[in-house]
Amino acid sequence: MNGSLAGDIANAVIANPTPGNDQPATPGGTLNEALPGGNMVRSYTSTDVNGNTVVANVTVPGDHALSPGIVSQYIIGGETSTSVIVVGEGNGLLSIPTTGIARGVFQDKIERDVRVGITNAVRGGRW
Repeated sequence: MNGSLAGDIANAVIANPTPGNDQPATPGGTLNEALPGGNMVRSYTSTDVNGNTVVANVTVPGDHALSPGIVSQYIIGGETSTSVIVVGEGNGLLSIPTTGIARGVFQDKIERDVRVGITNAVRGGRW
């Protein structure tokens, strides 16, 4: 996936794993403040069985409004397309789909990450 649009988008998601002010995700997990007010997560990076990048943010028990919970971001590159799929699960009150909070926060974040990835691909002559 390196040297591709999917790779550039994956790098953007890894560098900015949460909607908050954070540090890059790592295989061992990086402690990040996902939302203002001390909402802490561990941000992990891995690959799935097909080699696609997966970035997961796991809430820190007792230190996040959406705890317990996880948000996984899958970056899937194809020959003619790239997809970013965000899946969230949890029992926190704010994560209930009808509130729209979790969906709205991550929709803005992913759109920003895709723009960064496309910009980097264009600058690098890969797209």
